[in-house]
Amino acid sequence: MLGADAVRIMLAAALNHPTPDRAPLDAREVAAQVVSRVAETRATWQINHLRAETERRIRCPAAGA
Repeated sequence: MLGADAVRIMLAAALNHPTPDRAPLDAREVAAQVVSRVAETRATWQINHLRAETERRIRCPAAGA
């Protein structure tokens, strides 16, 4: 079993890592990319398709360029 100190150290190591520097995203540009992609790949649109594509674009903006 881990002690309280070991758990605190493990959590600190897992949660306190630097985040990468990213340029701000333009919401209109992301929206246009999402609509374009969903229009190319789906005959019918559902909110889940739009959400999933939006999340992909936000997670990795370079992939949508």
